[in-house]
Amino acid sequence: MSGKARLRIKPAGARFADAVLADLLAIRRMSEGRMVFRKLRDLGALVTIERPDPSSEPPNAWTQALGPEGQHAGEIRIFYDPACWPHPVDPAGLGGAEILFGRLKDAVIMAAEM
Repeated sequence: MSGKARLRIKPAGARFADAVLADLLAIRRMSEGRMVFRKLRDLGALVTIERPDPSSEPPNAWTQALGPEGQHAGEIRIFYDPACWPHPVDPAGLGGAEILFGRLKDAVIMAAEM
C-alpha cells in the first residue's frame, strides 16, 4: 500500500469526537506523533477510531486489522474511549493521548503487513 492515509472518527456523539480530536492534536504536537502520522500516510492506511460498544471494564483500548476481503478490506480500527483515560482508579496513569498514540503505533505495524 502507498498513498494518502485516511484517519476517521466514527461518530459516537460530539463529546467523543471532540475528545478524540483533542488527543490527536496532542499527538501531532510530539515529533514521534508526527512520525506516526507520516508513516500511516506513506502506507496509505485507512484508520477508523471508534468507541468500543459495549465498553469494557476495566477500560481497554485495542487495534484491529479487518480482513483482506469485504466492504472494509484493509481498514484498521482503533477501539478507544478517551473518557476512560486516565482511569479513575489510577488518576496518575496514562492519559488518553498516550493510550491513543500506542494504538496508532499498532496501526502502523498492521498497515505495513497488509
